Amino acid sequence: MKLPRISMATKLYAIFALLATVTIALAAVAVVAALVAVALTKEFEVAFAGALSVERSEDLAEARRLLADGVDVSGVRAQLADPDSDLASIS
Repeated sequence: MKLPRISMATKLYAIFALLATVTIALAAVAVVAALVAVALTKEFEVAFAGALSVERSEDLAEARRLLADGVDVSGVRAQLADPDSDLASIS
């Protein structure tokens, strides 16, 4: 059985088509990876904001407890006209 003879131009076109197909596939993989990274970053930002909110609430509760016990840390009492006022105004 004799194999068909393929011209040099046809072989070059086949190689270039294969390279183009591989390049497009790699670009698609990169786009999908970027979208996944964006989603993970968004999730992290939301979780970080929630943790920051919890930390801030805990700090305000601790400051209120310290004020109620009469402990003055960092001159907070000097900033408040009424020690029982809302601590959110100085945070």
